[in-house]
Amino acid sequence: MEDQKKKIEEAIVLVARIITERADGGKYLPVYNRLKAEKMALSSQDDRLEEIRQIAEGQRQAA
Repeated sequence: MEDQKKKIEEAIVLVARIITERADGGKYLPVYNRLKAEKMALSSQDDRLEEIRQIAEGQRQAA
C-alpha cells in the first residue's frame, strides 16, 4: 500500500505543476482533487488496519 501512496503523491506533484504552469491548468483541478481523495482513503485504510492490529494484539495479550 505504501507503493500506491508513493505513486499517488508523485502524481499529485505532477498535476500541481500542470495546474500552476499552464494557462488552462484549472481544468485539472478535478484530477488533483481525486488524487488527494485517493491518498486520504489509503491513509485512512492504513490507520484502520493499524487500529485493528492493536486491538488484536491486546486480545492476544489478555488471553
